[in-house]
Amino acid sequence: MAYLYFQFVRSSRSLLQLKGFSRWNCTKVDFEETLKHMISGSVTLDKDERSGIAVVSLDNNKKKNALSGSMMCELNDIINELQSWQTGKGLILRGENKTFCSGGDLDTFKNIPSPEQGYSMSGFIGQCMQNLSQLPLISVALVEGNALGGGAEMAMSCDFMVMSDNARVAFVQKKMGVITGFGAGTRLVRKFGTLKALDILASARTMDATECERLGLASKILPYSENVLDLTKSWLHNYCEGDPKVIRNLKSMVIAASNLPLEDSHAIERKLFSELWGGESHLKAHKSKLKH
Repeated sequence: MAYLYFQFVRSSRSLLQLKGFSRWNCTKVDFEETLKHMISGSVTLDKDERSGIAVVSLDNNKKKNALSGSMMCELNDIINELQSWQTGKGLILRGENKTFCSGGDLDTFKNIPSPEQGYSMSGFIGQCMQNLSQLPLISVALVEGNALGGGAEMAMSCDFMVMSDNARVAFVQKKMGVITGFGAGTRLVRKFGTLKALDILASARTMDATECERLGLASKILPYSENVLDLTKSWLHNYCEGDPKVIRNLKSMVIAASNLPLEDSHAIERKLFSELWGGESHLKAHKSKLKH
């Protein structure tokens, strides 16, 4: 499905990986092997074939779900698996232990001390976040507790952000002596424009759920409760109801429109449209007169 678009994406990814890792004579495979030795926490995947919604959970309890090297690799493998989940429609990215993610694991980062290694790490996890954003699934970051630094960047890689009313988001990179490195800076500028992105990044302030909703970072605030995951699934289901092929083509069209020149985006939109025209869902809808 959507072969034209995904061929473009695959070729783009290959080019990015080639540019990103050959500069420092460090292949993606080599650096992934380095990260795997920095072991802490885990990332799990739960795919619900009935609803078509997958849940990816970060779990590093002692470090407030900070991303270790091994977790980065597990997340990358899970995203690769989701790319081929043909019956999938939606994705929830969340953290265990009532918090989202406190950013990078400091024990991992202290083993990546040089600018050259930092460049490779940024390329690896940045490409992982790009792949997440380009999945043909409607994705939502469920933010409970804190999403800090790299955790805030991960949340920005999803289509939507749903926050519990006690949650907070902070791009604290400036306080740590760096800037965003996983792509969130670019996403903030493209989403909000230069001034608002600069305000968020340069202030490095902690934003509660109300401010995030006002700014347009958060799409929904849910009351803090034990069943916030179930509430998020219900919220996401409103967007994922229907034929997986339709949902996946719709998401692919939106990605193409946000990344490609107008003429190329129109061509892909027509291709994705034609794949569905006269299909089972289309004919069924006509027969039942769903439009009316």
